[in-house]
Amino acid sequence: DEFGVRAVGFCFMDHRGTKFHEDLARLEDEELLSAGAWIIADNVLKPSAPVFLWVTSKSSSYKTTAWAVGEFVQYYVEDWMVVAEYQKPGGRAPPPPASLLRLA
Repeated sequence: DEFGVRAVGFCFMDHRGTKFHEDLARLEDEELLSAGAWIIADNVLKPSAPVFLWVTSKSSSYKTTAWAVGEFVQYYVEDWMVVAEYQKPGGRAPPPPASLLRLA
């Protein structure tokens, strides 16, 4: 509210992964993401953010790359970090399949 629409140029998500897609939807609904905004999400594989990954990879609004990285402290445990660049509004992803929703 204080800075207005399209004011967010960077967002780092590192909390409960199952909420990432809800946070992203709120940023979109409130029109807060600027063109070229970067959304970085940690812990996408563990504990898991399947809907977030679906949305950012299936929507034309995002250019998305998933990186396999070692988990903090337990570097031998693989996790994923997702880097998504917001391109433009309006490119909603199709609804995720039910099998994916069961993972969330």
